[in-house]
Amino acid sequence: MPAFLLSFFSSPRTIIVIVILIALGGAYYKYNSLQNDLEEERAALKVEMDKNAVLRDNIETLTKVNEINSKIIEQQTKSAKTTVETIGRLSNELRNSGKSFTEIQSRIDNIKTAPVPLTPYLVEAINGIQEERTKINPPIAPASALKEKK
Repeated sequence: MPAFLLSFFSSPRTIIVIVILIALGGAYYKYNSLQNDLEEERAALKVEMDKNAVLRDNIETLTKVNEINSKIIEQQTKSAKTTVETIGRLSNELRNSGKSFTEIQSRIDNIKTAPVPLTPYLVEAINGIQEERTKINPPIAPASALKEKK
């Protein structure tokens, strides 16, 4: 058998066929390897495209959120300005009303005069005058007191 194999492999046609078969086998192996690599790359590309789609959706959502937030910030800025203006106006009114109150209070204090204490002589004279009036003109009893007496 070894002699048969030796004579079989010594023929130039056989060697050419074997070399061609080895080259075809290598090419087929390389083709299959490249096909597998291509399939892996397609799968990776699909995953990346899906991720890109999600990222695009996220960017659109964030853009909308930013627009809404900018509108809210504008409204809050306007509200803050209005509040500051209102507080300033109320502060001025309070300051003015405080001045008015102080002015009115000082006027009232200026108008008030301390009562002059009466001397015992004047007190006795006033009481005497009042007694004489009641003797001359006695007070009239209220109508409800008259009905009770009857």
